Amino acid sequence: MSPTARVRTGAAFRAVLGLPLVALPFVAFASASAADAYRLVPEDKVTLRVVEWRSTEARYEPLEALNGLYKIDDSGNASIPLVGEIKAEGRTTTELSAEIAAALSKGGGSSMRSFISLEITEHAPVFLTGAIKTPGKFPFEVGMTVLKAVSVAGGIETRGDNMFLNYERDRIQAAGALRTASIDQRGLLLRAARLRAEIAGETSFKMPPQLEGVENAKAQADDELNLMRLRQVELDSQQEAAKDLNTLYEQEIVTLQAKIVAQQREIELAEKVLKAGESLASKGLTVNSRQFELERSVAAARGGLLDFEIALTKARQALAENARDTARITNTRNAENQLELNQVELALRKSELDMQVSQLLGNQAGIETERLKLEDRKISDMEPEYEIVRRNTDGTYATLAATETTELQPHDLVRIKFGLGGPAAGNTAAAPAGQRVGQASGAQTPQSASTDF
Repeated sequence: MSPTARVRTGAAFRAVLGLPLVALPFVAFASASAADAYRLVPEDKVTLRVVEWRSTEARYEPLEALNGLYKIDDSGNASIPLVGEIKAEGRTTTELSAEIAAALSKGGGSSMRSFISLEITEHAPVFLTGAIKTPGKFPFEVGMTVLKAVSVAGGIETRGDNMFLNYERDRIQAAGALRTASIDQRGLLLRAARLRAEIAGETSFKMPPQLEGVENAKAQADDELNLMRLRQVELDSQQEAAKDLNTLYEQEIVTLQAKIVAQQREIELAEKVLKAGESLASKGLTVNSRQFELERSVAAARGGLLDFEIALTKARQALAENARDTARITNTRNAENQLELNQVELALRKSELDMQVSQLLGNQAGIETERLKLEDRKISDMEPEYEIVRRNTDGTYATLAATETTELQPHDLVRIKFGLGGPAAGNTAAAPAGQRVGQASGAQTPQSASTDF
């Protein structure tokens, strides 16, 4: 409802409140005459307010059971408490409020004076489709024209508007993907060169020929070379530690061998003393305890020799294991490098494919963008055409040729398209609102070429 109509409604309300109390039990009032010309349709929403005068309390009391927002259903009825379903379609708010007042007066049984206010809160929608920026449904307004509906929907849109942006976005994305794949490929080429050099036991690598003169390739190559040197330092450190351990085992072996020689000499001497003691014992020149001590010394010396021989065997075994570990350090590094190199070569093939795809997508987006520019120049010579699809009272639909100033009705569907010399160009007379194409005096169905979007 317009502000003017609301002011008039408020004035009418105050005027009714000033009437003598001997009037009818229910008095209805609605919007001003401007709104009376509008007849309700399904999906319209109306606000009903009912108050009654309580003379015993000298005040007006709202009837909450009736007050509220009511939507006209698809059958054209409004369901109101104490009244039931009442026909609303095709009536003005004044006619409907009078009908409600009559129904309440007939069946309410109230002796108190009541007043009814009825206003349209929300109209049924209209629909816009075609060359429009935001197609969809929008609330109808009294006096709404095609141009106003188009402006509410964001304005006319040519086919190229969104498509051009989409292709431009695709082109930028393809360029970014190509750049990313190129950077990845550069790093993979340098890593592959480093890995091959490490496997070959070299201390540096050459710049791949594909990267000669490429921007920032030298800086990336220096980074890979620094990594290669750090990995070599790590490998040298592991090998040096293994070498030091090898030296310790060798020294231990030499020491044990010397101890074995000394122990063998000690055993020989102990056996000589034992034999001399046995000779004296046989002659009765020495005691048995002395002989026992000599035998125990020989046995202890032989046991010590056995310990040294076992320790020597363990030292030689540890030396052999350390030699295997030393070789394993280099072999493990080479195996890891070869595995990584295989993965890098696979990634290189994938990056090459990604670069080709990105380049093709970028070229395609560029071609489509240029094609759209040519089409936009053609469309710039066209005028928008408007058609209204409207439902008749018998349930059939009629297609109306329209102009920007054609007034709409609730539930109208407005289709916008472009054509050469369409209605906007003045070559075809458009039917006024509510008039079917072909039924207007002298009106003809447009026969111009058009392009749908």
